[in-house]
Amino acid sequence: MRRLIANLPDSYRKDIHVTNSIEFLDKREWGLALDSLIEFAEETEFHPSEEFWLGLAGTADKMKLTDIANYCRKHLDINEKK
Repeated sequence: MRRLIANLPDSYRKDIHVTNSIEFLDKREWGLALDSLIEFAEETEFHPSEEFWLGLAGTADKMKLTDIANYCRKHLDINEKK
């Protein structure tokens, strides 16, 4: 997740969801960090890349959060249709 955050445009790194995600990562609250990044993608004008959604899906897979991983993968289909 830190890599995904590091690759965000500078203008988005100060978004509350992104800063919350960093704080959660520092506290090893992986699920909350993941949720914050998903909220960031949903609630801002940022249009996440395929790499972003794959990264979140992979993270969710590692945490055995199948529903969240599937949700992230659905966004790959949405991006593809755009």
